[in-house]
Amino acid sequence: NALTSGRYDIKGDIFSATVLYIKLKPWSFFEALRDYIDFQVVVSGHERFGYAPLDCLNETQSYSKENDCVLGKVSDVCISFTNAPAESLNC
Repeated sequence: NALTSGRYDIKGDIFSATVLYIKLKPWSFFEALRDYIDFQVVVSGHERFGYAPLDCLNETQSYSKENDCVLGKVSDVCISFTNAPAESLNC
Protein backbone atom coordinates (compact mmCIF):
# COMPACT_ATOMS: atom_id res chain seq x y z
CA ASN A 1 0.00 0.00 0.00
CA ALA A 2 1.20 3.48 -0.83
CA LEU A 3 1.71 6.05 1.89
CA THR A 4 -0.16 9.33 1.69
CA SER A 5 2.01 12.32 0.78
CA GLY A 6 3.06 14.33 3.81
CA ARG A 7 5.33 14.47 6.84
CA TYR A 8 5.61 11.55 9.24
CA ASP A 9 7.21 12.26 12.62
CA ILE A 10 9.29 9.30 13.74
CA LYS A 11 10.98 10.87 16.74
CA GLY A 12 9.52 14.35 17.09
CA ASP A 13 11.56 17.07 15.38
CA ILE A 14 14.70 14.92 15.68
CA PHE A 15 13.80 12.44 12.93
CA SER A 16 10.94 12.58 10.45
CA ALA A 17 10.12 11.40 6.94
CA THR A 18 8.38 13.25 4.15
CA VAL A 19 6.65 11.20 1.47
CA LEU A 20 6.41 12.85 -1.95
CA TYR A 21 5.05 11.57 -5.23
CA ILE A 22 6.46 13.97 -7.80
CA LYS A 23 7.73 14.08 -11.34
CA LEU A 24 11.11 15.82 -11.33
CA LYS A 25 12.57 18.00 -14.03
CA PRO A 26 16.27 17.60 -14.85
CA TRP A 27 18.34 19.82 -12.54
CA SER A 28 15.29 21.85 -11.60
CA PHE A 29 16.93 23.38 -8.50
CA PHE A 30 19.50 22.89 -5.76
CA GLU A 31 18.73 23.15 -2.06
CA ALA A 32 20.95 23.80 0.94
CA LEU A 33 20.05 23.03 4.54
CA ARG A 34 21.60 24.51 7.68
CA ASP A 35 20.06 22.67 10.64
CA TYR A 36 18.97 19.27 9.28
CA ILE A 37 20.42 16.45 7.19
CA ASP A 38 18.40 15.40 4.17
CA PHE A 39 18.38 11.69 3.23
CA GLN A 40 16.81 10.76 -0.10
CA VAL A 41 15.26 7.32 -0.65
CA VAL A 42 13.84 6.49 -4.06
CA VAL A 43 11.19 3.78 -3.89
CA SER A 44 10.44 3.68 -7.62
CA GLY A 45 11.92 5.39 -10.62
CA HIS A 46 15.22 7.30 -10.56
CA GLU A 47 16.37 10.63 -9.22
CA ARG A 48 19.58 12.43 -10.16
CA PHE A 49 21.49 14.18 -7.39
CA GLY A 50 24.38 16.59 -7.54
CA TYR A 51 26.77 18.43 -5.26
CA ALA A 52 28.25 21.89 -5.56
CA PRO A 53 29.91 24.13 -2.94
CA LEU A 54 27.48 26.53 -1.29
CA ASP A 55 29.34 29.56 -2.61
CA CYS A 56 28.40 28.39 -6.16
CA LEU A 57 24.69 28.68 -5.37
CA ASN A 58 22.85 31.55 -7.07
CA GLU A 59 19.87 31.97 -4.75
CA THR A 60 16.42 31.93 -6.32
CA GLN A 61 14.66 31.72 -2.96
CA SER A 62 16.15 33.14 0.24
CA TYR A 63 16.80 30.97 3.29
CA SER A 64 13.64 29.97 5.14
CA LYS A 65 14.17 29.16 8.84
CA GLU A 66 10.78 27.39 8.92
CA ASN A 67 11.78 25.02 6.09
CA ASP A 68 15.55 25.13 6.83
CA CYS A 69 16.17 25.59 3.14
CA VAL A 70 17.61 27.97 0.57
CA LEU A 71 16.96 27.23 -3.12
CA GLY A 72 19.00 28.18 -6.14
CA LYS A 73 20.77 27.28 -9.34
CA VAL A 74 24.43 26.44 -9.76
CA SER A 75 26.70 27.12 -12.71
CA ASP A 76 28.68 23.90 -12.30
CA VAL A 77 27.94 20.60 -10.58
CA CYS A 78 31.00 19.09 -8.92
CA ILE A 79 29.66 15.58 -8.31
CA SER A 80 26.50 13.93 -9.60
CA PHE A 81 24.97 10.50 -9.22
CA THR A 82 21.67 8.73 -9.81
CA ASN A 83 19.66 7.28 -6.96
CA ALA A 84 17.45 4.29 -7.73
CA PRO A 85 15.72 1.47 -5.82
CA ALA A 86 18.07 -1.42 -5.03
CA GLU A 87 16.06 -3.95 -7.04
CA SER A 88 16.61 -1.90 -10.22
CA LEU A 89 20.42 -1.97 -9.91
CA ASN A 90 22.49 -4.63 -11.65
CA CYS A 91 24.73 -5.61 -8.72
